[in-house]
Amino acid sequence: MPLNPNGKVDKPALPFPDTAQLAAASRLSPKDPHTNGVTLSTTQRTIREIWLSVIPHAPQDVQLTDNFFDVGGHSILATRVVFEIRKRFAVDLPLGILFRQPTIAGLSEEIDLLRGGTLDMASEPILRQTELASDYAADALELLRRLPPSYPSVGTILKETSISVFLTGATGFLGAYLIRDLLSRKTKSIQVIAHVRAKSRKEGIQRIRNSCEAYGVWDNNWSGRIDVVVGSLESERLGMSPEEWTRLSNAVDIVIHNGAMVYSRYFISSQRSELYP
Repeated sequence: MPLNPNGKVDKPALPFPDTAQLAAASRLSPKDPHTNGVTLSTTQRTIREIWLSVIPHAPQDVQLTDNFFDVGGHSILATRVVFEIRKRFAVDLPLGILFRQPTIAGLSEEIDLLRGGTLDMASEPILRQTELASDYAADALELLRRLPPSYPSVGTILKETSISVFLTGATGFLGAYLIRDLLSRKTKSIQVIAHVRAKSRKEGIQRIRNSCEAYGVWDNNWSGRIDVVVGSLESERLGMSPEEWTRLSNAVDIVIHNGAMVYSRYFISSQRSELYP
């Protein structure tokens, strides 16, 4: 499969299906209340219509047990689906619901529970919605309890001062432009230490270079101003050794925590990390 600079499937580079394939994938109309002989409930039929309207080239015979991410969906489309569901059903559905319930059957069951099993607008059980919201933010609340009440400030940074910046999420779209912004400044001497998921430091530097080149922002003069530490956000000390962690704690002036949650097709990997001064 063709891959983009971030290692994900490059969907625009995939060949477009031919007429025969599209015909085979479009055996049923999206308005048909049946799918392979199974009669859909009102909720299931509405969810199916939303999927077919949002996912480009989605198969018209999408089944109740088909995974949203297997029929052409991705995280951006998942957000659009959730907003459309909120509008159609008037329910406060969490944005991450499709990663927990990626099928029409599971998603419909969740919506019916929120609405009390009916299409009555006033039948939303408040307790159920509160439980969902609480679970969605549980990791943030847990982290908040572990953090100290305050951190020491680095103070004013003078224009002529050399600065060491620790950056997570350096290989993504935003990471590439953060690197460009930092290393293109003329008023300060800035060194970027990038936290990268890779097998080696050399591979990590190459990943950063590939990403920056793909977005058209790479400058060969940056090679001596970027260093890489290898690790993973979900691990203790971000996957670094105690010695390396201590070294960076004493050397880094500024932290830009640009790393984010990584969503898989069938689960969510919650990347929890400690915050330190």
